[in-house]
Amino acid sequence: MRGVSPVVATVLMVAVAIAAAVIAYNWVSGVMASSTSAASAQQGEIGKYKLSLESVKCDASATSMTLTLYIRNDSDVTVNDSFLVIVQDTAGNEISKEYETINIGPSSTQSKTVTVSATQDMSNKKINVILRGPHGINLTAPEPVTCT
Repeated sequence: MRGVSPVVATVLMVAVAIAAAVIAYNWVSGVMASSTSAASAQQGEIGKYKLSLESVKCDASATSMTLTLYIRNDSDVTVNDSFLVIVQDTAGNEISKEYETINIGPSSTQSKTVTVSATQDMSNKKINVILRGPHGINLTAPEPVTCT
């Protein structure tokens, strides 16, 4: 019985190596393309809104606070989502939190009035206001606000 000639064996080994390289390249390209498109979609969702909490005004009574939030939308889409409005004292203790729907047109600033309950009279006290929204949005007032 005769063996395979060295030339045929070399050609077969090169063909198998090339086929394995093509299969590996296609697999890696597919994995990289799917992870790149997933990252792009996630960045698009996070980058969908470009918001800032410009300022806050606070009017307090014994049982509630009326907050006027000035929110800027620098994106080219309308914002219409539910946000969690968190009110804290300057030590970071939570005073109140309420869900509110924020609706702001593209490239504009709008005021939003929110009434939140308070467990104590916050008149003449400083508070911090935080807005938590979809896609990891976390807006904080530029500085603590004194309630009047």
